[in-house]
Parts: sequence; structure tokens; C-alpha cells
Amino acid sequence: MFEIKCSICYDTIDRNEKGNIIWHTGKYGACEKCIKHFRQSKINPKKIKKDSYNYLTSTIRQKLSRNGFLISERTTGSLKNEDFLIWSILGVSANNYKIKYRAEIKKLDNEFLYTWTMTTYDDQDHLLKDTNFEKTNPNVLLIKELLDEFLNTLKIDSFEYFLALSKQILDRHKFTILKQEQIDGGTSLKGEYREFTYEMILDPKKTWSIKIYHASGELYCDHTWGSFAVPPIKEFFNKLESEFA
Repeated sequence: MFEIKCSICYDTIDRNEKGNIIWHTGKYGACEKCIKHFRQSKINPKKIKKDSYNYLTSTIRQKLSRNGFLISERTTGSLKNEDFLIWSILGVSANNYKIKYRAEIKKLDNEFLYTWTMTTYDDQDHLLKDTNFEKTNPNVLLIKELLDEFLNTLKIDSFEYFLALSKQILDRHKFTILKQEQIDGGTSLKGEYREFTYEMILDPKKTWSIKIYHASGELYCDHTWGSFAVPPIKEFFNKLESEFA
């Protein structure tokens, strides 16, 4: 019988553990520690009604954010002060795949009418899929299925995607990449950050590490992670940036 590995920390999940392994595909899931640290929503789930506008938007937003997409949103109207609301979101992946979602919600007598469109594109802006929907229930389950289908097309857990994501995150946090080369252990990215130099190594066996040095050559930081999960690398660079804020 195969082991179930946590897709975030890559530790083996105890079969008696009450972690979220329902969503695992093949041999991967999420352990309790990583669920609490990386996947716990800041919104109290008891305050979100299933198949509501808030549930719909938070589902899409979290799914894209957790997989390294850059997202931008726009909202027009109000369900509290007006009888309609239009919400749209654009997500761009690290390898330049795109997803556009637009929902128009109209307030009827005793319910809401949801009309939404989800459109996906490849890295050359060629149309992959265009889905249209109109009902008094937003059908978040269908939205999740479409998102998973799109993410599978991108091969989110591949070395190529994580390399593109790492370069995007480095650039976002103002780490200049001066050199990229293939080494025995995978791919090395070298460059500068403020008065520091750094080397980040990505191993195809799904580990990554980064060493940051003072100008004198003294080691400032040495960090290693054992999976290509997106939340840990985002957290590391966000914490590093906060140290210099």
C-alpha cells in the first residue's frame, strides 16, 4: 500500500491523522500541520454561506493565490445597497497562462440570479476553454472542477512551473537574477539583493534552497525546503522582505 505524502512539507501523512487527505490525487495530500499553517482561511467558515457570493469569490481567489497566480479584481455595484453586483478577476500564472472570470449577480424577489463566464488561455493567449453559466445557484462545485482542470493543464507541480514561479517571486521581491545555469543538482540562480548576493538552487527531485551572503562573504541566511508547494516559498520571501521593511 502506497504512502500518502504531504504536498506542502513532503512528510509522510500518518493514516490515523485527521488531516485533509480527501482532495489528494495519487499519493499526495496535506498534513494537519500544513493545513493549519498554510491553508486555514482567515475568514471564519461559519460566516460564509455555501454557494453564496462570498463563498464563490473566496474559492476562486484562494485557489489562484495558492498556486502562485498574480491576480487583479474589480467590483461594480452592491448587493446590499443596489440590486446587482458585477465581480471580475484576472489571474496570470508564472508561465503566463491566464484565466478570466466574470460574474454578474442580480437580486430577485427571494433569490439571486448568477450569470458567470470563465475563460482560460495558454501562454500564447490561445483560447483553451470558455464556459458560460446562468442559474439561481452559482454552482461553486463546477467552478472548482473547472479550476482544477485548468491547473492540471499547467502542470503546477512540475519543475518547469516552479522554476518560472521562483523567477517571478525573485523579481517581485527585487532579487536581481544575474546568472542562470544548469548544475549537477538542478538549476542555479545567482544574483543580488540590496547589499547581498545570493544563490538559489532548484532540484528536479522537488527541493529548493537559497543562500544569501553579506558583501563580506559571510553567510546571512541558509534555507532549504523539501517540496515545490507554492505557500512555503511565498511565505519565506514575504518574511524576508518584512525583515528589511
